Amino acid sequence: MQCLYELLSTGRYNGSLSDEAGRRAADINGDGVVDILDYQRLYDILRQQIDYDNPVYEYDENGRVIKKSYYDATGRVNRYLVYEYGADGRKSAAVCYNADGSARYNCKVTYRADDWAQWTYYDPETNKALQFDLDDANGVLRQSTEYDPATGKVACVWEYDETGMLCKSTEYNTDTGDVAYMREFDEQERMIDCKGYENGTLSFHWAAVYDENGIETRTYYDAATGKVTCIEVRDANGTLREFSEYNADTGKVSAVLKYDEQGREIDYKKYEDDTMSFHWTAVYDENGAEIRTYYNTATGEKANIEKREYDTENKTCTLTQYDVQTGKKYRVQA
Repeated sequence: MQCLYELLSTGRYNGSLSDEAGRRAADINGDGVVDILDYQRLYDILRQQIDYDNPVYEYDENGRVIKKSYYDATGRVNRYLVYEYGADGRKSAAVCYNADGSARYNCKVTYRADDWAQWTYYDPETNKALQFDLDDANGVLRQSTEYDPATGKVACVWEYDETGMLCKSTEYNTDTGDVAYMREFDEQERMIDCKGYENGTLSFHWAAVYDENGIETRTYYDAATGKVTCIEVRDANGTLREFSEYNADTGKVSAVLKYDEQGREIDYKKYEDDTMSFHWTAVYDENGAEIRTYYNTATGEKANIEKREYDTENKTCTLTQYDVQTGKKYRVQA
C-alpha cells in the first residue's frame, strides 16, 4: 500500500490513491479533505437500495408464487419476476422484467435427483447464458455463477451456506480463466478475507475481524512474505479511525495515524527501532481550521504549534506558526 500517512499529512497531495487491488481507494483534493472509498460499505449500501432481502410475493389459487417484486429505497419497483410451473407443480421457467416492463433476462429451471434446482439465466436478445444458480431442496440459494456475456466464460462464483448467507466468492480473469480474487464473508456477510492473484500468484491479501460493536480491524499482508504491512481500524460506520504501518523486514510499527469520527487526522507518530522519532496531535476549531501541535519526542514537551486554514474553493492552505511559550505567531506561509 502507498504510504498513506505521509501523503495525507502533507496537506499538499492532490489526486487519487489506489489500493493493492488497483482500485481507487482515496481521493485527496490537496486541502486536507480526504474521501476514503470503502468497498464493503458500498456493497452494504447498494444491497439496501436494491432491497434483495424484502421482495413482495403474489400467489395463485394453489398458493404458488407467480410473481416476485423488488423495490428500491424510494418504494418503487426495481424489477419483478413472473414464474411458470411444469406438470409436476414445480417451477420450470421465469422471466425477469425491468420496472418499465422490458425483459431483463429469461430463466429455465431443471432439477437434480436430490431435488436441488438449477436455474440458468439467459440474455433475452442473444440467448447467451448470463448466470447459473443452484438452490438446495429447501429452496435456499447455495451457489451462483456469473458468466461474461462477451466470452461466455465464468466471471464469478458466489457460495452460500445452508441459511442462504454469502460466505465465499471467487472472481476470474475472463481472458485467461485464472482466479483473480477470492473473498470470504462472515455470518453478517461482511468481507473478512480478500486475496488477489496475478498469473496464478498471490499479489494482494488482507484479512479483517470485527468486535461486538462492529469495529473492523483490517490487516494487510505482503503477498510474497506474508508479513504484516499495515493495519486499519474502522468504526461501525466504516470511517477509518486508525492506520498503522509496519516495517516488513523487522515486523515493527513504523508509523501510526489516528482519525476522529469525521475522518480527520488527530494524532500522528513515527517510529525508528521502537523509538518514537516524530509526533504531532491536532484539534479543529469551529471554522474547520486544523491546529496542530508538534512535540519534542525526547522530552514530550511542545515544540511548535501550527494552524492550518484550508480554502477548499481555491485549494490552498495557509500555515500560521506560533511560539509555544508566548502564543504569538511568528510565521505565516500560504
